[in-house]
Amino acid sequence: VWPPYSMFVWRDFAQRRQLDVTFDFKRYVARAVDGLKNVAIVDLQPHAEITTDLDLYMDIYHFAPQVNRWMIERTCAGLDRVDAAGAADAEQRLRAELARWRPPATTDTR
Repeated sequence: VWPPYSMFVWRDFAQRRQLDVTFDFKRYVARAVDGLKNVAIVDLQPHAEITTDLDLYMDIYHFAPQVNRWMIERTCAGLDRVDAAGAADAEQRLRAELARWRPPATTDTR
């Protein structure tokens, strides 16, 4: 299961030039497990309704308990499974969302 990291994680990956390495790894895993009957990849990372809702995160990686439940429900229902072609589609959706996303403005409380 690829968990739904917040958009801040993806922005951090992009700033550190880790974005392509991360997507390369995901494509590698998808190819490596292709054809294995007992393996399925569930990719929850392109779900912008989760990854852009920063109220669901305690920090850039750790999400609220309701996201854990959402992940379990989707995984057990067989949703969001990807093969190599689906991984490429999920990557394109995530890259497009990252290009559109802007962090919320901060308020200086000093």
